[in-house]
Amino acid sequence: MSSTLSVFLKPMTEDLAVSRGLFSLLRSGEILLAGALAPLIGPLVDRYGGRWLMTGGALSAGIGFLLLSQVSAFWQFLLLRWSSIAIGGVLMCQMVVSVTISRWFVRRRGRAIAVASLGQGLSKVLIPIITTVLFARVGWRGTWAIFGLITLALIVIPAAIFMRRSPEDLGLWPDGLDEPATATESAAAKNTTHFVAEDR
Repeated sequence: MSSTLSVFLKPMTEDLAVSRGLFSLLRSGEILLAGALAPLIGPLVDRYGGRWLMTGGALSAGIGFLLLSQVSAFWQFLLLRWSSIAIGGVLMCQMVVSVTISRWFVRRRGRAIAVASLGQGLSKVLIPIITTVLFARVGWRGTWAIFGLITLALIVIPAAIFMRRSPEDLGLWPDGLDEPATATESAAAKNTTHFVAEDR
């Protein structure tokens, strides 16, 4: 939700009596926190997968958004953004998504990651527009609350129910293969067959 902060800049700085310069430093702090936490998240996603990281991250961020609608001072807003929401964002970061996708796709890994990246890019374009519409209707407090409810409903529940560490956990294989052969081996076999056919 970092792409939406510009929409909240004017009304929140006025209501919370804080300068725009200080408000803008908020994002810098979040980036530093994300960078510091990334080395800790990497081993966790390798060992446990992304299911509970994604669920926990969305739960943390969703609750944080709900609480943002109740703040009355900038330090409260800052504390929530740098704790609940920043931590939740790291747990749901691109690294967790990419590692999970890489376990489910081998031959089509590039395409799968591209689709995930496309979704992330579209969200950065669409969410500020949606935010502006919501802000005009329910104000900045109501908008944060709606974001919290959406996060809890659309990420927490699906991640907890459907997300799995790898296809092997469900007795499946990457790319929907029926055999435990890797997609790389299958591709190599196809190339070999092609060359043999040409030699003949």
